[in-house]
Formats: sequence, C-alpha cells, structure tokens
Amino acid sequence: MEKSKLKTVLSRVPGRIGLTTSLWRALTIEGYICLTAHYVDVDWVLKTKIICFSAFPPPHTGVAITMKISELLKDWGIEKKVFTIIIDNASANDSMQGALDKIRDSVKYVRGSQTRENLFQNCMETVGIQAEAGLISDVATRWNSTHLMLSRAIQFKGALCNLAEVDKSLPSDFEWERAELICELLQPFAELTKMISSSSYPIANLYFMQVWAIKCWLRDHDDSSDPVICDMVENMNEKYWEEFSVTS
Repeated sequence: MEKSKLKTVLSRVPGRIGLTTSLWRALTIEGYICLTAHYVDVDWVLKTKIICFSAFPPPHTGVAITMKISELLKDWGIEKKVFTIIIDNASANDSMQGALDKIRDSVKYVRGSQTRENLFQNCMETVGIQAEAGLISDVATRWNSTHLMLSRAIQFKGALCNLAEVDKSLPSDFEWERAELICELLQPFAELTKMISSSSYPIANLYFMQVWAIKCWLRDHDDSSDPVICDMVENMNEKYWEEFSVTS
C-alpha cells in the first residue's frame, strides 16, 4: 500500500493504534529500525502494517529512540492516536551478551575465511561430528538469534575445543559451562519468538508457559556461583519481574 493511502487509513482508524519496534545492528555494524502499527478497523479486524523500515545508526540510546519514534509519529500524523508503544530495547541483556564474547568471536573466527572453515571441517572429522548445518553468527540484540548461535556452537563444541589446540584464545571450559546455562535460559525466548511470529493473535494461553519457564529459570539461578549469571538474573528481575502476581 502506498504511503499516502496508508496515512489516510491510519487517520480514519476509529480507535487507538498500538506500535511495536524492532532495532538491531547488522553484522556489518549498520543499525536499523522497524516500526509496526497494530489497529482494529471498522469491521473489527486486527490489522498490522509496517510504517517504517529504515537505517537507524547506533548508538540506540533511550533518547535517540524517543526522538526517532516521535519524528516518525509526526510524519504519519498519528502522534495523538497512539495507545501503546512496545520498545525492543536490549539494554537488559548487556551482561549476557558480554559473557558470550569468546564464543561469538570463535564463531566469527571460523567463519572469517575459507581456510578456517576448512580447518574447522577437519576438526569436525577428527572428533567424529557429522552435520549438514554449520556455525551461525548472531545479531547481539536479538535473543532468538543468540540462542541459535549458541545452540549451534554447543553442538560443535568438540570441534571448537579441538580447534583450541591450535588457537588458545577460544573459550575455556568455564565459559562453555556459562554458555550452556545462558542457552538454557534463551530456549523459551526462542520458542516465544517463533510462537508469536507465527500467530495473528498471540493471546496469553499461547505464551504463558514459556514466560513461566523464564521466571523459573531466573528463580533457580538467582544464587548462582557465577557472578555474571547472578548479575544477569538480578538485572532481568528488576526490569521485567519487579511486580507480578500468580493466581492459583
């Protein structure tokens, strides 16, 4: 739909408009923003329209995000029709992402050249790993992509450890243990992303059990002996779980 026509449609929405954002950095460091409008039309049909997909250079600070969204709302003439804005701000996962630097760097190292890819393939054969899929890089602000990167790296842990005999900068046993814990945490996030992305109506009965799995993981690891895990749990509890209730 042309922008002018969509502007007219949005201006005639009888109720309020909900907005969701996605912000990320590409592997080549460029930043992007996607702003999506959600509304119910006159026939009570839920509609979803992407109203912006454009470059948005980092840093993605709170002030920068606010200014960018305000600019877009004014451009579309809907600043007075907004009901909610859900911001995809990954600041709460800074501790987690920092804890994964060694594994992320290992994946980038292997994927950095064909020579290294061939060396890694030899390591796979040495430890007896056979798989069609290989290592995959993640986008640090997308938890589901980080889960996929981690799960693949853990699958190929034996080959990466074999490669470590050549390159000592690869992850230590302790860092692998931490990565496996974080991968366990990210599993319900990955399931939630898949579930909500494939459903037009992501109501609570679809995602509650995954949300509860996240809460249980945080509760079970709030006294972890790993200071990075403890810090991550504390930050997530403060940001997302400060106030909640459970009805039996």
